[in-house]
Amino acid sequence: LPPEQKKKHPDNIDKAQFIQMISGELIPGEKFSEYGPGEISRWLVRSFAGVSPGVASEIAARAAQAAGTGWSALWHVFSAVLGDLRDGKIRPAVLLDSRGAPEGLSPLEPQTVSLERRRFFKTMNEAADFFFRGSIPPSDFAGRKAAAARELGRHSVRVTRTLKAIGRDIDNSRG
Repeated sequence: LPPEQKKKHPDNIDKAQFIQMISGELIPGEKFSEYGPGEISRWLVRSFAGVSPGVASEIAARAAQAAGTGWSALWHVFSAVLGDLRDGKIRPAVLLDSRGAPEGLSPLEPQTVSLERRRFFKTMNEAADFFFRGSIPPSDFAGRKAAAARELGRHSVRVTRTLKAIGRDIDNSRG
């Protein structure tokens, strides 16, 4: 198994612990507004198990838009979003770039992205399928497929030769 990460599990933390963590690890001051959503997002990913960069970015952006901009607002958004995810209240979405190509995948409705830059799906599998099919252009996919087939062919020839050589060695050793 991979080494255990030293991250807190979001279910095992309350508001006081959250604010104490953020005070000890991120902020010299007390103002949420002194930090950009990117910095808050990176802190969430570093600090909590199971919080992806996409979810962390959404939490940070929602907190920045919240009426209150203190650490309590961040806690409120953090606990609400993770509670929704835990309870299965998801709305899988693919985020689109300006050309309409997939650039991100989210299990929750990205409220901070305009409607024309998101596409919703019934399941995460459908969203992931659309994302991965759209993130590799068909011409590039065909090239990658051909390169993979060539590589497999080379390895297959090498393994076949090795097995024949081993077989000859076994026959000679009996001999």
